Amino acid sequence: MEDESPEIQEGLHNDRPAGEAYPANRTPRGAKLKKIYNRLARVPLFRDARWEDLRLEPLDSFTNLNYKVTTNDETYVLRIAGKGTSNYIDRAAEEHNARIATAAGLNAETLFFDANDGTMLSRFVEGSTMDRIRFHSDPTALTRAALVLKQLHSFDRAFKSRFDAFAMIDYYLEFLRKLQAPLPAGFEEINQEVDAVRQLLEANFTPLTPCHNDPWPENFVEVGRRIYLIDWEYSGMNDPMWDLGNL
Repeated sequence: MEDESPEIQEGLHNDRPAGEAYPANRTPRGAKLKKIYNRLARVPLFRDARWEDLRLEPLDSFTNLNYKVTTNDETYVLRIAGKGTSNYIDRAAEEHNARIATAAGLNAETLFFDANDGTMLSRFVEGSTMDRIRFHSDPTALTRAALVLKQLHSFDRAFKSRFDAFAMIDYYLEFLRKLQAPLPAGFEEINQEVDAVRQLLEANFTPLTPCHNDPWPENFVEVGRRIYLIDWEYSGMNDPMWDLGNL
């Protein structure tokens, strides 16, 4: 591969409403650009590629670095996992679950996944996301999203991981205690209410199904009459009502 800079499209994308801005993912240069090259060099699809034939475009993400990678005839998304995210995201489980979702036609095609560091290459889906404004203004959006989740919850293959929100709360509380970090005012009162909900759910157990666990509007991508559900980092077996409650 030749060590030359690709054409880079400036700017940020998928603008969100005021007050919900993503962290800026600026045009990569210098060490960041070299990091992208190094990740792409590990992907079999790019072993014989030439850097000058590529165009990189930064995409929005809260925790990771995502780039639209365009060649002469194909378009992909490169995901470089955010620093420290693999401490709380099971990347092996994410790959397993994402590939099941791909096989079922719900997820964008997963072409490369390195569970060691979370690097992922998927096929770019050219469509429009259900941003939060459209999601609440379109009277059919909720129904269409719920039908996608119904398909997911009906998978006949189990996901590899278990998403347990209460276990995560306990984990983060213990983590904060080890740091001797103060808890916010009013936390104990809220935590008592959470414990009441926990006990209620444990007493009325619902069979677990494959769940996305992060189905906010911009993870739904519409392509004509088809809807893809992307970003499977938090996916796992869970109460399906969790997904519906997140809509």
